[in-house]
Amino acid sequence: MELSDPDSSHATNRRKSGRAVKKPDFFQEDPTTPSTNSAKRKRPDRAAEEDENVGEDASGEESVEESDGEADEEELKEKRRRASKAKKGQNKPAAKKPKTLNGLGKLALRPAPNGVKKASKPRKAPPRQSAAEEVDGLYAEVFAGGHTQDAVAAEWISKYEEHNANAMRDLVNFVLRCTGCNLQVDVHEIEDPDNIPSKLSDLQDEYQAQKITDYPLISKSKGNATFRATLTGFFDALINTAHVSSLLYNDIALIENIQAWVTTTSSSAIRPFRHTATVISLAIVSTLCNIANEVAESSAKTLRQMEGEKKKKAVNKGRIAALQEKISEGDRKRETLEGIIKDLFDTVFVHRYRDVDPKIRADCCAALGEWIMTLPDVFFEGQYLRYLGWVLSDTSAPTRAEVIKQLKKLFKNKDKIGGLRTFTERFRPRLVEMATRDAEASVRASTVELLDLIREAGFLEPDDVDSVGRLVFDSEPRVRKAVVGFFAENINDLYESKIEELGTDGEFDDALGEAADDDFDSPRRAWLKLKCLVEVLRSYDSEDNDDLPSQIERGAPGANDSLTAAGVDSRFSLAAQVLYDEIPEIRDWEIMAGYLLFDHSEIPE
Repeated sequence: MELSDPDSSHATNRRKSGRAVKKPDFFQEDPTTPSTNSAKRKRPDRAAEEDENVGEDASGEESVEESDGEADEEELKEKRRRASKAKKGQNKPAAKKPKTLNGLGKLALRPAPNGVKKASKPRKAPPRQSAAEEVDGLYAEVFAGGHTQDAVAAEWISKYEEHNANAMRDLVNFVLRCTGCNLQVDVHEIEDPDNIPSKLSDLQDEYQAQKITDYPLISKSKGNATFRATLTGFFDALINTAHVSSLLYNDIALIENIQAWVTTTSSSAIRPFRHTATVISLAIVSTLCNIANEVAESSAKTLRQMEGEKKKKAVNKGRIAALQEKISEGDRKRETLEGIIKDLFDTVFVHRYRDVDPKIRADCCAALGEWIMTLPDVFFEGQYLRYLGWVLSDTSAPTRAEVIKQLKKLFKNKDKIGGLRTFTERFRPRLVEMATRDAEASVRASTVELLDLIREAGFLEPDDVDSVGRLVFDSEPRVRKAVVGFFAENINDLYESKIEELGTDGEFDDALGEAADDDFDSPRRAWLKLKCLVEVLRSYDSEDNDDLPSQIERGAPGANDSLTAAGVDSRFSLAAQVLYDEIPEIRDWEIMAGYLLFDHSEIPE
C-alpha cells in the first residue's frame, strides 16, 4: 500500500469548511435486541438506501472509507430531512404568496369553514346612468346639464326665436320624457296642432305596450328625489323669461301651443301622462298668478305716481303721458295673463280636481289654495272657494287633510275673514262632522284646529262649540291635545259671561271682599272659573253618556261603550291631562282644596 503524503492526508481529512473530521465510533447492537428508537422514528426508504450505499462504498478503497464513513450525524439528519421534504412536496400544491397592502404588511385571511371554499359571489353590474345622462337634448340640460334653470330657459327662448317649430318640438319631447316615455314627436307633428289628439293616442298605445308601471314624478329612487321641484322650477323660469322678454304677450302662439299639448296630455287615460301634464299646468298657472300680481302692483304704483304728478303746480304733461302709457300696457298684460289663467283653470283644474288618482286631487287643492293667496282679486271668490268645500267630502284622507291645510292658511289671514263668511255658513256642518267623526285621527285633529280659527272669527254656533268641546273626552290623544285650546277658550268665554251677569268687575270684587294671598278659605275669582269648568265637564259627560255612570267610557263613533276597571284612567283623568297645562287654576292645588273644602251650604240662595 502506497503511503500518502502527510500534507495530502491532512488535506483529505479536512472538510471544505476547514473543520477537522473526527472518525465516529461505531456501536454494533445485538440484532435480536429491538431498538428503542425504531418505534419512535422511522427512517425514510430513500435515506436507508443512501445509508446502505454509503456502507458498501465504505468497504471499498480506504480513502473512500475515510471520506464517506467519516460523515457525522448532522449530515445524515440533513439528508433525511431533505428527502422527507421532497417526498411531501410531491403531493402538496405550491403555497400562494401572501398578499400585502401597499407594502405595509400581510393581509389577514379568514380560513374557509370545514376546509370548503365558498363560491365567489357574482359581481354586481355597474350602476346605470340616470335618465338625464342617458339622453340628450332639453331633458339632459334641465336635469343633468349643470346649468341654472334661468340659463336653460333663456337658451330655449333664443332657439324659439330662431326656429319656433324646432324649439317647440324639443319642449314637447321634454314633457313626454318627463312622463317616462321614450317616444318623440317630429317637427311636422308640431306644425299640425289639429293632429295633437291623434298623435297622443298613438303615443299612449305604444307606451302601454311597454308595460311601464313607474314614472319619475312618483318614483322613490335616489335620482328622482328633486324631480318635481326641478320640473316645476324649469317651467317657472320659462314663463318668467317669456314675460321679461315680452314674448309671452307679443307671440301668443307660444303659450297657445304649450297649452294645446299640455292640456290634451292632462286628459290622457294613462296616469303618468295625466299626472305629469297636470303638475306642469298647475305650475304654469302658479307662475302666471305671481306675474299678474306683480303687474297689478306695478300698475298701482304707477297710478299713484301719476296722481302725484297731477297735483304738482308745474304739471309735466310728457311724464304724465308716459305714466299713462305704462298703466295701459300693464292693464293689457294683466288682461292677457288672466285670460290664460282662466283657460288653464277651465281645461285642466275643473276636470282634474275630481280625478280618480288621489294624488292628482291633492295637487289640485294645494295649487288652488296657493292661487287664492297669490291672486285674491281673481280666485278669492265663491265660485273658486266652493271647490275646496266640495273636496272636504273626498274619500282620500290625505286629500281631505290638504284641503284643511289650505283653509287654515286662509282663516289665519285676518284680511280674508270677511270674505269667508258665506263659505263657512255653507260648509260648517261638514267641518264639525269631520272634527267629530272622521275616520283618520290626524284629519280630526287638524279640523279641530281649523274650527278654533273659525270660532275666533265668530262663525260658529253654540251647538257647534259644544260638539267640538266634547272632544276633550276623546280616546285619541292627538284629538284631545288639539281641542284643549278650543275648550279652554270656551271656559274663558263662560267665565266672562258669568262676571257680566254678576255686575261689573268692581262690583264683583266688592262682593268677594278683600282676602289675603295666603287665605285660601275665602272666595276668589279662581273659584268661579273652577265652577265654570266643572259645570261644562259635567254637562258634556251627561249628554254624551245619557246619564250613564262616570266609569262608562264612550269610545269612537260606532264602538261599544266599555266599563272602566279600577286603576284605568277615566274620561275625566284623560281630560285633566291636557287641561292641566292650559288652565292655570288647575295647577294651584291650594286654591282647588279651598274650593272643595268650603261649606257652600252657608251661602244664601
